[in-house]
Amino acid sequence: MTKNEELFHTIASELFDVKESKMFGALCIKIPNGKSGVMF
Repeated sequence: MTKNEELFHTIASELFDVKESKMFGALCIKIPNGKSGVMF
């Protein structure tokens, strides 16, 4: 895992009520309604 990926997971774990997922094969953070909010 790269440092950038580690930072992504750290940020995602500190956010409230979001879910880590994948979109188009890339890491993303989804908000409660299932929409992608941030994509790596």
